[in-house]
Amino acid sequence: MLAIVVNVNIFLIGLLCVFAFVLGYLLRSGYISKCKKRIHELEKEMLRDNARILELEKEKVELLRNKSKAS
Repeated sequence: MLAIVVNVNIFLIGLLCVFAFVLGYLLRSGYISKCKKRIHELEKEMLRDNARILELEKEKVELLRNKSKAS
């Protein structure tokens, strides 16, 4: 009968598991940080756009009010 002997160092397997966990954690936290930064930028852009829309609506109301006074 053929027997294959495999010497496995349990400490090496444990070390590889810890290394894989740390690497996965670092990659995932970097991705989450990048996504949060992008979300923050998009929220700022939306606030700026909404402020501009409100400003234009205010100007529109003032123009309509001036037009109705002139008539």
